[in-house]
Amino acid sequence: MTYCVLEGIDCVGKSTQIGLLKKALDSKKITFISEPDSSPLGPMIRKEIESNLDHKTMFLLFLASRAALFNELRLQNPKFVISDRSLVSGVAYSDLDLECALELNLFATSGILPTKVVLLEISKDALSIRLKAKKQDGIEAKGLEYLLSVQTRLKSTLGLLEKKGVLVKSIDASKSIDSIHNDIKDFFDL
Repeated sequence: MTYCVLEGIDCVGKSTQIGLLKKALDSKKITFISEPDSSPLGPMIRKEIESNLDHKTMFLLFLASRAALFNELRLQNPKFVISDRSLVSGVAYSDLDLECALELNLFATSGILPTKVVLLEISKDALSIRLKAKKQDGIEAKGLEYLLSVQTRLKSTLGLLEKKGVLVKSIDASKSIDSIHNDIKDFFDL
């Protein structure tokens, strides 16, 4: 299975880019997933994101969701998967040691790693503008510094994955939507 992932913090344009990929590509040949939404546990997870559950409980819910999703993927056996988020976010958004969080996430995916990951990266100034321009959800409401710290953890997590053979490309999220789209398609060989 070729497993390509689009990663980045909130407000970088992942949903926009996934939408463009869905329109541009044959969805019969490519399976699109979104974490946690594509999991059977996704609706429950989405609801709990807005609650006041403690960090450990949320982390374990995401692991359970990821395990259920990857069990379904193994049964479906798709040839090409494009995912909006992945275990990379599972590690970066946790407050655990990166290597410990990665091992737990690999347990949930039965050791399956992405083939390629695009990280949409954004500057502090550009993120500030985007946050002010929209109604913020629970994660976005944690603020600019929190999101930038998660972005740093995303990059560190991707550094660990590169050592395991995952191909990684960072793209400036402030570039034009079309330019980002073309960069993603080129990197994913689409």
